Amino acid sequence: MEGKTKKITKKAVLYLVLIILALIWVVPMFTLVATAIKSKSDFYSGAGLFSMPAHVA
Repeated sequence: MEGKTKKITKKAVLYLVLIILALIWVVPMFTLVATAIKSKSDFYSGAGLFSMPAHVA
C-alpha cells in the first residue's frame, strides 16, 4: 500500500511542477499577444498589462 501512495504522490508532484512550468511559459506569451494587438492609445493609457484592448489595432 505504501508503494502505491508514494507513486501517486510522485505523480501529483510531477503534474504540479508541469502546471507551474506551463504557466511560466503561457503568461509571457499572453502578454506578448495582448500587447501586440493594442493600439498606441491603449498601450499608453495606463490600462493593466493583462487587459485586452477595446479594438484590435
